[in-house]
Amino acid sequence: MVDSAKIELDGVEVAGLFPVGGFPKVGATNLEKMAFTGVSTDSRTVGQGELFFALVGDDFNGHDFVGDAVLRGAAGLVIDRGHASKISEDLVANGKASEIAVMVVDDTLFALGELARYHRGNINGRVVGITGSNGKTTTKEMTASVTATKFVTEKSEGNFNNLIGLPMMLLSMAKTAEVVVLELGMNVPGEMERLVEIARPEVGVITNIGPVHLEGVGSIEGVIKEKSQIVTALPVDGLAVINGDSEYCLGLVEKINSRIITFGIEGNNDVSAVDIEDLGQGGMKAQIVIPGGKFSMHLKIPGIHNLKNALAAVSVGVALGISEDEIKAGIEAVRSIKMRMEMIITNDEIVILDDSYNANTVSVKAAIGFLANEAKVGGGRLIVVLGDMLELGDYTVLGHEEVGEEAVAVGASYLFLLGNNAEDTARGAKNAGFSSAKISVYPAGGHEKLIRDLKDVLKPKDRVVVKGSRGMKME
Repeated sequence: MVDSAKIELDGVEVAGLFPVGGFPKVGATNLEKMAFTGVSTDSRTVGQGELFFALVGDDFNGHDFVGDAVLRGAAGLVIDRGHASKISEDLVANGKASEIAVMVVDDTLFALGELARYHRGNINGRVVGITGSNGKTTTKEMTASVTATKFVTEKSEGNFNNLIGLPMMLLSMAKTAEVVVLELGMNVPGEMERLVEIARPEVGVITNIGPVHLEGVGSIEGVIKEKSQIVTALPVDGLAVINGDSEYCLGLVEKINSRIITFGIEGNNDVSAVDIEDLGQGGMKAQIVIPGGKFSMHLKIPGIHNLKNALAAVSVGVALGISEDEIKAGIEAVRSIKMRMEMIITNDEIVILDDSYNANTVSVKAAIGFLANEAKVGGGRLIVVLGDMLELGDYTVLGHEEVGEEAVAVGASYLFLLGNNAEDTARGAKNAGFSSAKISVYPAGGHEKLIRDLKDVLKPKDRVVVKGSRGMKME
């Protein structure tokens, strides 16, 4: 329940209740008689009694659907000032003017963030914010599983991690939560700073830093600047959890004012893994070394990169005073997330690695490398099915070429490549000595032809990795 009397939106003008005939400025006390059952940004799913934020994007304008939101039961509207007159006329014409609370603001997206920031201030528990170039969602799930062994835990669902999704997740969190685990993502300059301002994490986690979202931020230096916000803005009594195997993460140490825990499988990290045993589809076993102790752990999700994600979650558990047994139980309870290192085994023992949710050079190489080892163990061929990696900016051509080279280096038998940059990946493979006859290239949207051709070459025990950026819909 969002009490409308508390919708003060720091620094944002509140117009108050909507009377017939206009938008007079009414004191916030007039809102005390109203309460909203929740917050919505989608007129198609707005519930009875909810407060509807009319957001504006590149290809949509929520103000066009205010009427639909009201018809579906919205009890309040937050609208941009420029649309106030038109909406006033529509509500009066429909006889709804005296029933709907309308707040006029300069920017509805900013106002949504301010409401979430206000609600965040009323949450008593600790907030853990997680970002990184790869592994954010998996690390979030692992971290929440660990903290839930000891604390009442709330977590963001899916990958609701941007300037719309994060506020909506925060607004759904109970004030009584003892730990809140949030995923924070970015693809343009300034976005991470605003997300951190809204969420105000006391624990900041960076899974890794790599060349992603370069189209938005321009360079790896831009990525570092954005990702670093989650740890450089921490309070002095906060905690930064960073990947000690990443030179980019370690380069932030001098800028962090809070306590730091490093994790990794290389070098001298505070939390690390030794005696690592790769079980292929069965996941990873290792001895986990923490300050003052060591324990065995069986991660059920495959891939060395996921073991590193688990170490980040272990680090949060250690920092929050969770016991070794509880941390172990939390990690071992986690299973693969749909379209993220999800193993599908057919009746004729073909293994498909569905890691199609998203892609960049780091995650693609990791997925290909993992399944290459699986192919060696299982005796099948490695078949690589890739869609374009998006948002790489000036690194686009080189990044795709590198992935093609990597596929050859780990022993791929066939490449099926889809998208506008498929030829770049193919060129990288050919430059590495791969036969053109074993490369198939398809235009964006050519999924059906790719699937038919792929079926023609598949044999029992083959290993097939499927990967691509979200926009390529490789699932």
